Amino acid sequence: MTKTPSVTLIITDSHHTSYLTSLVACLRPLGCHISVLLMTDLDDPVDRFRPPGVEHFFTTLQERPDFSAIRPHLKRADLIVFDEPFTFRIMATFLILSLRLSAPMVLSIHNLHTWFFPRLVARPKALAKTLLRKALTMRFRHFLVIGSNILDYAHKRLPGRDFLYVPFGIPEADCPPPADAASAGERLKVVIPGSVNRRRDYDWLVDSLERGQRLKDCVEITLLGRPLDEYGHKILERCQRLRELGWALETFPDFVPRKEYHRRLCEADVLLSVFDIRYRTADGQEEIYGQSKETGVSYLALSYAKPLIAPAEFVPLHEIEGQVLPYDQPEAILDLLADIASGRFDLSPYRSRAWANRESFDLGPSSAALANQLPRSAPPTKG
Repeated sequence: MTKTPSVTLIITDSHHTSYLTSLVACLRPLGCHISVLLMTDLDDPVDRFRPPGVEHFFTTLQERPDFSAIRPHLKRADLIVFDEPFTFRIMATFLILSLRLSAPMVLSIHNLHTWFFPRLVARPKALAKTLLRKALTMRFRHFLVIGSNILDYAHKRLPGRDFLYVPFGIPEADCPPPADAASAGERLKVVIPGSVNRRRDYDWLVDSLERGQRLKDCVEITLLGRPLDEYGHKILERCQRLRELGWALETFPDFVPRKEYHRRLCEADVLLSVFDIRYRTADGQEEIYGQSKETGVSYLALSYAKPLIAPAEFVPLHEIEGQVLPYDQPEAILDLLADIASGRFDLSPYRSRAWANRESFDLGPSSAALANQLPRSAPPTKG
């Protein structure tokens, strides 16, 4: 009788729980025993983070990580997946663990440039973290990336390295098929997912709505995320003034309840994300969304089968091709929304393609890639 393989996952950020769900979904068909350590913030609602199929689930604070609960599972594991570490302490811990453990190990990479093509940043802490990342990339032989487009880029730039692909999220939402175009007099529902902070550009939206009135009666806009910094709180204050002027503009001052989050995305006609595809990390590294880094809104568009308005420079996931509406400048977005709301622009082909993309999504190749990492002496069983 063959041994049932055991896999241990260490997830370094509670914002990566959709990725945890995806990893577990890839491993479940392999009949694995799955153990998880999730690092969280103090205010995270931990009870909602455990995916079905996980036998042992532990949490620890990001600021003071404690590995004692997961250590026995690390020693027994046939495969260990380390999520990308962000702090010096967790990087050093991962390096020590990688030297002490004998099981096959895979390191997830969310920021490809940071790990393989770092810029020289003349700050002691940033330089120390760059050296630690270099040591980890030399220690690990196998790496996971979270986007199909990033996998293409990694194979092109690093042909001698072994990269696997497990998507950052999967279509887990129970959403209805695409509806017909909104009837006359019904507002176009536009949802902008994600926390409200300086990383995303909301000024163009608020400025445009303050200057013009043409969309007031035909568009309903939801900022589906809580404010995370002073910028975010100021944006919400400006949105309140717009509501007083008659705009249908919804915001959330705190964590959006899961059911409400799900309902808003299900009811959306189109998702909108405005961002600079070039992203500077806290360590001074530069990533490019759609090339070396992925954005979570891509997986929301896939999961909820929604058309997505995104920057023209952004290279979308292969899985959402045909459902992305590109814009060159933020100012052009309001023209596009006006055309959609009036019926001058037909959104139905994008809705249909979004649904087809969701229905054809297949985790099989990712599951097989993880199966190949398991030792041959402990082959996976069909589940």
